[in-house]
Amino acid sequence: MCKIKDLDNKHLFDNSLLNTLAKNKNREWKWDINGYWDTDVNGDWDIVVPCDYPTIQEAVKNADVGDRIFVREGVYNENIEINRDGIILQGEGIDKTIVHGNNKGCALKINASYVKVSAFTFTKSGYLGAGITLSTSSGVVIQGNKIVNNNGNGIYLYRSHGNVIADNIIINNRGNGITEEHSLGNTIKNNLISNNTRCGLLIKQTSRINSIFGNEVSKNRFGIKCLDDSCENIIHHNNFVDNVINAYDGCINLWSYESEGNYWSDYIYVDRNGDGVGDIPYYISGENKDRHPLMRPVTPPIPEVKPTFPAKPELDPIILSEKGKTFTVDDDGDGDYIKIQYAVDNADPGDIIEVYSGTYDENIIVPIQVTLIGVPRELGRGRDAGNPVVNGNGSNYTFLLTADGVQVSGFDIKNKASKYAGFKILSNSNVIHGNRISKCSEGIYLLNASFNIITNNTINNNDFGIFSHFSTNNWITNNVVEHNNDGIVLSASSAEIINNTIKNNVFNGFLQFTTRNINAKNNTIFNHEKFAIQAFKCKDSILYN
Repeated sequence: MCKIKDLDNKHLFDNSLLNTLAKNKNREWKWDINGYWDTDVNGDWDIVVPCDYPTIQEAVKNADVGDRIFVREGVYNENIEINRDGIILQGEGIDKTIVHGNNKGCALKINASYVKVSAFTFTKSGYLGAGITLSTSSGVVIQGNKIVNNNGNGIYLYRSHGNVIADNIIINNRGNGITEEHSLGNTIKNNLISNNTRCGLLIKQTSRINSIFGNEVSKNRFGIKCLDDSCENIIHHNNFVDNVINAYDGCINLWSYESEGNYWSDYIYVDRNGDGVGDIPYYISGENKDRHPLMRPVTPPIPEVKPTFPAKPELDPIILSEKGKTFTVDDDGDGDYIKIQYAVDNADPGDIIEVYSGTYDENIIVPIQVTLIGVPRELGRGRDAGNPVVNGNGSNYTFLLTADGVQVSGFDIKNKASKYAGFKILSNSNVIHGNRISKCSEGIYLLNASFNIITNNTINNNDFGIFSHFSTNNWITNNVVEHNNDGIVLSASSAEIINNTIKNNVFNGFLQFTTRNINAKNNTIFNHEKFAIQAFKCKDSILYN
């Protein structure tokens, strides 16, 4: 009988997958050292290519969920697509088993989860393809392969979360070595990424909380480039050597860990105290610096960063200011102000700002404790009816909350650029209630934010409905989270997730990375393309829905 490790928090995946594995495979499934789905690949193989099937694709097509496929030495001219979860695909040797993509498409495309691929060379993909593509995949391990001379990218991850890319040789590809797009919580470690035409690593389109370490990144046009609000990635103990530009960061990422950063071949300063770390930070771009540049190249393997969790904040209760003045905002000019930001800028703590129906094209920063209330009006006199619409102008977040104790209710919130959030909350004890939030990167994005209440909102048609990172003790209750790409995503956070309806999201309903003390109960979660609930590296959580 298959032994499934208990829910001691390597933990909750699609039950139908686990049940199928348990019924069909008389072997012990386990988790590897990094907490990813794995199995012992020694022993008998379920399928051997070309003995059982002449091509890899035919073997994959005829495999059951969880089958182990061994591919003997040879050149296989084919474009492989894996659509079945839990497949183990292993070649006879990195230079012996070669998949030639015939200069079209992808040499290997994975549209499944918990797949492991090792000991292959993948080469000659098409210009618009990649040596290996992961599309909406989770828990995949790509380890010990050579990805070389592809006409497009070496490895491409699209909306793929919680995967491991390790110990690969990724060289001489005409695109980027590795591209991540809309992808979260991946580990990219101990790879050689060299001589790729564009970037060694391109991290774009809100790809966040990825861990990138122990890589040798050399002789690419850009060593690494981070774009499009791809923030909160940790990039440390890599060697960036002789790239035309070693790094560009258009976002905000962490470039060191425990007072050690990366090795940069163009670092020109000294280490006077001999501790192995340069005395002056290495400048990357904008406000980004590696504050602890290493003086000598790193020798892999590098141990992975242990998950850390924010400490429970010792906050005094927010004492609401005495009720102050009430201002009105009306885009027709009939109120005290025609812009919400003008009212906020002129308010004192405790003031109330009533915003009448209309369309407000602005980005609002709230640095003081105020209450913002959307006031609907009846249709008539040529005026707009319904809730006021606040449409971010595409250059920043629609609402940015930096003060504690703010209350916002009764708005329709959008953003003209899908890479920015409807709400970005950097503060504590706020109440977001009764809003409709759509067409944003994140409907609501909590970062280092605690004791907030997110309740009775309708959050739809965003990239992420609610995204909480490094935030504690937030209450997310009675919301409708639907028709987003991913519903609720938590990373290094604790929260109460209660009585929400999470439905019809394109990929995942409820996704967790390195979380602790999540109490999720009485939620209605259904009709998602990938998984209702997924969790990686989580502790002390209760999921009862």
